[in-house]
Amino acid sequence: MGSFASIRKGDHADAWTAFWDEQSPDSRCLQGASPAVRQALSNHWQAFAAKLPLAATVLDIGCGKGAAARSLASARGDIRVVGIDTARVQGSPHPQIEIWGETRAEELPRADASLDAAISQFGFEYSNVPIATKELARVLRPGARMSLVVHHSASVIVRRERAHGEALDELGSARAQRAFLARNIPCLVRIRDSFPDDQTVMFAANCLASRSMGTDDQRRQIWSAVMDALAPDRTLSAALEGSCVAPAAIDDWLEPLREQFRLAQPELLLAAGEVLAWRIEGVRV
Repeated sequence: MGSFASIRKGDHADAWTAFWDEQSPDSRCLQGASPAVRQALSNHWQAFAAKLPLAATVLDIGCGKGAAARSLASARGDIRVVGIDTARVQGSPHPQIEIWGETRAEELPRADASLDAAISQFGFEYSNVPIATKELARVLRPGARMSLVVHHSASVIVRRERAHGEALDELGSARAQRAFLARNIPCLVRIRDSFPDDQTVMFAANCLASRSMGTDDQRRQIWSAVMDALAPDRTLSAALEGSCVAPAAIDDWLEPLREQFRLAQPELLLAAGEVLAWRIEGVRV
């Protein structure tokens, strides 16, 4: 791939795999998140764990490296969590947690009515929600609880990632490409300096600026290599923008879930007074 324009929707699983390969074992898919954000999520899952039946088996959709699962396990020693993720994530060493990589929410490898509860922390919204909802309802027992933490379009996480996506777009623009190929380094520096808080863009721009010499063919190869390296990041940024849910859209977004679950009124999950996510909970009918 030589430019961001060539990124395809089918690359999401590979992009997530690349993301998780770079994360530490205790990563919560929240790069740069404040302690308040992490605490709010931990508190939410511990409160949900308290509502579950004894020895419950819980499905974790879009589990990554198992952050939400670990919160449940730390709250209740009798709970078992089965996490699934489209990425090629590794299994968990935690005795209460099992992780299945390369597994889609739309095709859950579980028997009908075999699970006691389901959760998702910033994962379910990336699926095909109507299809994933039917699968979720299929594998849950009647009366099973469900809790989804879903990206809100105005949340602190989405706002930060939206700015990151804009920075990536600017660095990958035709204007930036022409500047690099013409050895117009001041143009690249201006782009870099327009996003002083974005470490990825700063590193990539500096990389390009330091490799501007050589032949035209060499510069084209360098440009393509840097854009390829940034492509997974750009894919995930675009996926988040397309998956987050705005207040005006929440009722329509919930419609497939209402057909299968008795839903509580959606609430906002807050962190230090700021919107963090939608909190969507219900019971399998």
